[in-house]
Amino acid sequence: MSYTRLLNWAVELWRSKPMSVSLVKSIDGRLIYMSSIAARTGGMVSAAYAASKAGIEGLMHYYATFLLPYRITANAIAPALIASDIVNEMKLPPPDELPLGRVGRPEEIWSTVRMILETEYLTGQTIHINAGRYMT
Repeated sequence: MSYTRLLNWAVELWRSKPMSVSLVKSIDGRLIYMSSIAARTGGMVSAAYAASKAGIEGLMHYYATFLLPYRITANAIAPALIASDIVNEMKLPPPDELPLGRVGRPEEIWSTVRMILETEYLTGQTIHINAGRYMT
């Protein structure tokens, strides 16, 4: 297993406990985890990456249940390819093979983050942003 992929999951686990303790003291809050379409499809990068993202979703489900009495919600966002420095360096499929003919835009992730922050009645959910590449 790649150390990068292991760290991907371990860092989320390491960050979650202190954040959850801090949020419990405030009696309100939101945890938002970044997953990936790879957690459901296996992805294009590696099995370790897909497994680490699936692990993040499992961690999110735990905190969604454990922190609910404190009015703290936990959700995940699972995008497909989103325009970024890393994605721009990848060999991408031709546009006609991508949903909507393009990769996602960062502002499309931000609008989902904002919705999660503003919605108290949403917890334990993974929100998929992938233009239909994976449907639940």
